[in-house]
Amino acid sequence: MLPFVEKNKMLMAFLGVAGIGLIGGGVAGAPSAMGQIFGKRGPTVAVHVAGHVKKPGLYHLEPTARVDDAVKAAGGPTEDADVDQLNLAGTVEDGSQIHVPAQGEVLPLQATKPTRSSHGAGTVKANGPVGQISLNSASAAELDQLPGVGPATAQKIIEYRNANGGFKAVDELQHVKGIGPKKYAKMAPFLAL
Repeated sequence: MLPFVEKNKMLMAFLGVAGIGLIGGGVAGAPSAMGQIFGKRGPTVAVHVAGHVKKPGLYHLEPTARVDDAVKAAGGPTEDADVDQLNLAGTVEDGSQIHVPAQGEVLPLQATKPTRSSHGAGTVKANGPVGQISLNSASAAELDQLPGVGPATAQKIIEYRNANGGFKAVDELQHVKGIGPKKYAKMAPFLAL
């Protein structure tokens, strides 16, 4: 009976050493063998993909995932989707929603995430809002989201609108002091009456 006990002790010792190796096997940040065995993943971000995708829902993606990855995770766009309104290269953020619009659908006004210039210290305005801004009804904060527009220019646009009974055409914006052809060209895709 003693050899049986000794064999069990040896077996338990072996399993203990193997278990330590599996649990603590990660070296320099590498995942442990236990994590690989049980499918444990690293940190993820939760993103709600909605709208015109084949499988709308909540998806857990890698922190470095792009909007394109989120759309693909949701089964890809439907035939009537307009993914050209999305910045597919943009990074996803934890807790965010990505709405894939239909052809002809105008996305609700949302500011795009500010970007850093060449990973430098200064924050620069992104390429503009998602969707269009009405020149005749937008607030100063909404106008401020336009490329090349700050609080002072937004106020000038509102003053011009009030003084002239609103804008009759989008290109009339060039009559506002400080908005020339180049600045107008950057804003034009985001403008509506």
